[in-house]
Parts: sequence; C-alpha cells; structure tokens
Amino acid sequence: MNRPFKNKLLFIVKFFLRVKISFRSPKKSDLIIFDNTSIDLFEKTFLKKFQYFIFEDRYYLITKIYLSPKIIYNTIKYIQYGLKRAYKISLIRLINPKLVVTYIHNSENFSFFAKLFNNEINFLAIQNGNSYHKIKENNYRKISRNYYIPHLLKLGYFEDESFKNSDWKIKKSDYVGSLRFDSFLNQSKIKNEKLKKKYDLCILSDFGAWEIDEEVINNGFRDITKFAIRYAITNKLKFVIALKRGNPKNFKNVKNLPDYIEGSRDEQLWYKNNFSKEELVYLKKNFVYNDSISSYMCALQSEVTIGGISTLLREITAYKKKFLACNFTSNTAYDFPVSGICSLNYKCKYFEFSERLDHILKLSDLSFFGSLKLKKDYLIKFDSQNSTSSQIENIIKKYL
Repeated sequence: MNRPFKNKLLFIVKFFLRVKISFRSPKKSDLIIFDNTSIDLFEKTFLKKFQYFIFEDRYYLITKIYLSPKIIYNTIKYIQYGLKRAYKISLIRLINPKLVVTYIHNSENFSFFAKLFNNEINFLAIQNGNSYHKIKENNYRKISRNYYIPHLLKLGYFEDESFKNSDWKIKKSDYVGSLRFDSFLNQSKIKNEKLKKKYDLCILSDFGAWEIDEEVINNGFRDITKFAIRYAITNKLKFVIALKRGNPKNFKNVKNLPDYIEGSRDEQLWYKNNFSKEELVYLKKNFVYNDSISSYMCALQSEVTIGGISTLLREITAYKKKFLACNFTSNTAYDFPVSGICSLNYKCKYFEFSERLDHILKLSDLSFFGSLKLKKDYLIKFDSQNSTSSQIENIIKKYL
C-alpha cells in the first residue's frame, strides 16, 4: 500500500470515527445557514426568530453525516460533480429550502451551489469583511474565481468600487453595515461613559488574518508594531494591543476548540519570534485578548487606532474614531482604500510615521474626518435607528 493512499484511507477512517452518522434524511427547512463557522454570531443576532438547518460545509467542522437511501441515490445521481459536492447537492435537494444564507461571502462552494440552483432556490450572502485586497491580488495574478452571488449584503458603498473591476457577478446588492460590529453594540450596550478615553494608541493585531501572501503581511505588521512601541515609549503614551485570538486559559466553552487553541498558540509564538525581549515584555503588559467585545472596545476607548487591513478600521468610523492604516509591504493590493492623513500606503521611515501620528493626535475627531471628506456610509453603513441585524432579518422574512 503506497503512502499517499494509506494516508488518505487513515484520514477517511478518522473522519467517520469523529462524526455522527444518521441513516435518515434531514428534515425539510425553509432556511439553510451555509457554513457553520460564524453560527454563534448569527444566533446572537438575527437568527432568533427563525427555524433553520445548519449546513456544515467545511470537512473539519462537519459533525454529522446523513446516509439514508435517498441521500445515497441522489449522491450517485450527481456524481459528475465529484463525491463531496454530489453529497451536498443531495442534502440541499432533500432539505428543499426557500433561502440559503451564508456569512462566508467569498465561499467557492456557496458560489457553485448558487449557480447550480439558480432560479430554483434563493441564495443570500452577508459580507463578513474586506475583499478589496483579495480582488486586487487575483487580478495581479490573473486568477479567476468567477464568484456568483445572487444577493449580497454589503458593508458600505465602497464595495461598489471594490467589486467593480473584479470577476465577481453580483445580481443584487443591499447595504447593511457590519454584523460583527452590530453584535458588539448589542452586547456591550455602549453608553458615553463607557467610551471615555482609556488609551492613547491601540494596535490591532493582524497576525494570520489573511490567506494571500501571509508572510509579507505579517512582516509589514511587525514593522508597524515596532514603530508604535517606539512611539508610545518615547512619548510616554498609554498603549494597548488588541490580539486577534483569545486567552488559552478561557477556552472552556469555545466551539472548534482545537483550531482555536492552535491559532492562539501560533499568534503568541509569532510575537515571541519577531520581537526583542524588551519589546515582548512591553507588549505582554499591554495585551488584551480577543473576545466578541474586546477589540472594538479597545479601539473605541483609544485616541488613535493603528492597523493594517483590518475591517475594524472601517467599522470604527461609524463612531468617528481616528485611525491610521499602514501598508508596510510593497504590494499595493493591501493599500487602505482611502488616502490622506488616515493612511500610510508605503514602507516609510520611523520619523515619517512619528510625524503622521503627531499630526493626527493634535487633531480633533471632527477635523480628522473633515479632512477625509468621506461620503456618508462609504466605508461602513451605519444607522443607529435601524440595526444591521434588523435589516438582515427583514430581508430574510421577505424571502420566506
């Protein structure tokens, strides 16, 4: 038995030992939630009033397999699409939904099924974060994804420009803002006293955030962080770094625990390997581990938030919070989409970084945003009277 076949066989055995097997077909449901990665977020927000079926798309997140006679028959019927997709087509056929919703708007599988079931089933995608950098990367590399989304709920009006020069086919759009930011606002119940300044500078950890040229991005983020540390120490400022991962000590109730622990360990190891002992001691004193509230709260309680291409930089503009977006790589795909005082889209020297922060810190929030001349809801749609969750809920109701 050759090694590749043996490894594949072992993987299949482990998979079936891990999952539950049902010899019945799934129940019919009007609503499918496609990909369970962000199911916790959905359940905290708009899903409370709906009955739904969770469609487990990624193999490492699958907990249950259906092996009824109908499933097997239909899987064989659609085998020309490959075993995995044939099985999933069979599931969708038997569930027979009116609507399929996903938070992974850049899912190739979601796009495939949206094309396959076009004019039969409605498909709705909620944008989960920035896409402009991936679109530019694909254009540079001449990689065609041919995403198809019948209805996309966008973060803001900037997305019209972002998707314009791409190979994405989007039939219909609505602008609803950020569901994560909306969830944060609901959980934290923000009041003015909670938003009093606690820090001068906040750094958003971008380690491991992106799939493309990840090492390049991480190296750029390392240099941004080193500059920020130097600036904070020199000017005796209150400094905080909002980590991307949670505290390993508090992982008791986390779903997908092995992946979450691994991500946290990788993040901690990256800081250990990329900063001096003195820098690391300073960083650890100012670490804030991630949960659904902490990163947003750190940014909103800071005078200036610094980051790379984190969507959070766009989200906090809803509260008119000053920020500095830095692209310290040579790849213009990672440039922040707004130029001016808010961005440094090139690898600069420390003195230029320092001068830019000096300038931003002296400005009021009103003067800072006045200089950017942003159109309303451009970077992020925000309506305090009509939440993102409520908008999504109403759109789903219309389909059902």
